[in-house]
Amino acid sequence: MRRTFFLRGLTVFAASVVVGQLVSRATSGALDRGGPLLGTVAPEPALVTLEGSPVTLESLRGHVAVLNFWATWCPGCRSEMPALAQFAAAPSHHSLRLVGVSMEEPDVLKAFASKRAPGYPFSSSPGALERRLEIQALPTTVILDATGHVVARHVGSMTQDELEAIVRPVIGTSHC
Repeated sequence: MRRTFFLRGLTVFAASVVVGQLVSRATSGALDRGGPLLGTVAPEPALVTLEGSPVTLESLRGHVAVLNFWATWCPGCRSEMPALAQFAAAPSHHSLRLVGVSMEEPDVLKAFASKRAPGYPFSSSPGALERRLEIQALPTTVILDATGHVVARHVGSMTQDELEAIVRPVIGTSHC
């Protein structure tokens, strides 16, 4: 009886350590500048914002693009939204394009946006873009240069300063 209780407790402890490590990795904020997609042309987003504007590589060309993959149920995603909005609204970022991309249904996103104005466009995605960009945790932010190449990917929530540190060099080299 004692042994069974001990083994059960040990199993629960081990499982909680593994889950804790996975959550920590997903939320710790890792910048990826050497992944397999970096330097490649981004896959065609083929998205439409909630306002009806198309988001394509052609519409992003000539602009540094920040694609923020998020969900309404994700606390880290919601907590970084004000920083993303402030970053995008900065006068020095007038040529930057920020789009929040979620796999949730447009109605869910519209309801969320009506309660919490994000300050940047949201788009619903069926998941193909996420698969092609290898999005495995939320939030994840992918940065494209003005030619549509993936130049950085950050996993986890970001502050405005962290986003600035990642995007500023790209803006400086993109001449936009």
